[in-house]
Amino acid sequence: MSSLVHRVRPAIRFLSLATLALAAPAALEAGGPTYSRYGAGDRYFFGSGRAYGMGLTGIALTGPGFINRWNPATLAAIRSVLFEGSLEASHMIVTDPFGTSKYLRGEFQSLALAIPISTSRGITLAFDITPYSKTRYGVVKDDLDSPYPSTQTLTGTGSVAALSASASVALTNDLLLGFRLSHLFGRIEEVLSVQFTDPGFVDSDTYVNKHHNGNMIAGSLAFSGFQSMLGIDALKDMTLGFIVSSPSRLNIRADREFFSSFMSDTTLKTNGVTELPWSFGLGISYLMNNRYVLSGEVISELGSQATYYDAPPAQMRNSLRAALGFERTASQEAGTFWSQISYSLGAAYHASSLVLDGKGVDEVFGTAGIGFPLAGNARVRLALQGGVRGTGDVALARESFFRLSVTLSVGEEWITRIDED
Repeated sequence: MSSLVHRVRPAIRFLSLATLALAAPAALEAGGPTYSRYGAGDRYFFGSGRAYGMGLTGIALTGPGFINRWNPATLAAIRSVLFEGSLEASHMIVTDPFGTSKYLRGEFQSLALAIPISTSRGITLAFDITPYSKTRYGVVKDDLDSPYPSTQTLTGTGSVAALSASASVALTNDLLLGFRLSHLFGRIEEVLSVQFTDPGFVDSDTYVNKHHNGNMIAGSLAFSGFQSMLGIDALKDMTLGFIVSSPSRLNIRADREFFSSFMSDTTLKTNGVTELPWSFGLGISYLMNNRYVLSGEVISELGSQATYYDAPPAQMRNSLRAALGFERTASQEAGTFWSQISYSLGAAYHASSLVLDGKGVDEVFGTAGIGFPLAGNARVRLALQGGVRGTGDVALARESFFRLSVTLSVGEEWITRIDED
């Protein structure tokens, strides 16, 4: 006789850590480069803790041990319930013709859950929350030659997050499809403080809170059938990935409040729309000797088609990000602790959508990562990024940055089938 016994094991330890992660994203210090003033803020790219150490390449990365936010089609490779939580610390040195500033931050990066529904059909559901863009800047302007000399300080803080649901399905053993629905939401606060040199004038602060809401959909595929299609054995472990994200209409409600030593008033409530553009990505990965992974990809956002509500005037262009990554994966066989460690390297070039005074804001950076096991099915990935953005001339500030990402992954068998006689 045969019967089924279902055993559910909640991942209490990880959920506790996830709660701490959600509560910990407060910045260690405010301020930053002025680039996040423009558009919808600084576009944030993560993908996964694995991709973070591989030059942010992830469109064609597959495997059962991570949750791929770049390409939901690759979720089909997941064989057990996975939890992932990530935090990021960053150090920035911003240089412009007026001086140098340093900033240190610690922030929430991502939280994700993936649940395989049918491993034979590649059906997996995943849920995650990850920043879409971040805003954090401080600008000081001395207007001392006007009839009313003053110092004006403009600051901005906040972010737009993406709360996403993803699904994958295997049409064949070699062709995987993925879908992703994201709800974009968040608040960005801008503060203008005016301090007059003449004490006869009243200093003031104006607060503008912009609340963002909108939706975005994406589709993707992963194909690994080049050996059978072309008859070349050397292509057995090559994977091609493709992603496309739709435009998004962000509805924005702006609340403006005015404060001075004599009065406070809600001066204006307005509504507007930000139109985010199409984006496309193509990636390729190759597994050598069942241990070494090479990956590369290009991603473009049609930024010239975007429109932004109540943003400072700036020219926008189509962005392009090209990246390469390498990883020595952990051994698939039981062995020593050292054999279970993975190592990764990567590099990327990003020509962003932002153009100031006729000059594009470009970024180049390198990455390195390491992953190692903890107790049970838990694993930690540490990844570093270091690079520069901008040129430091009159038009563009130069930002040197160093970032550290820490990702905890926990695998759980929530439902186990046991045959009994």
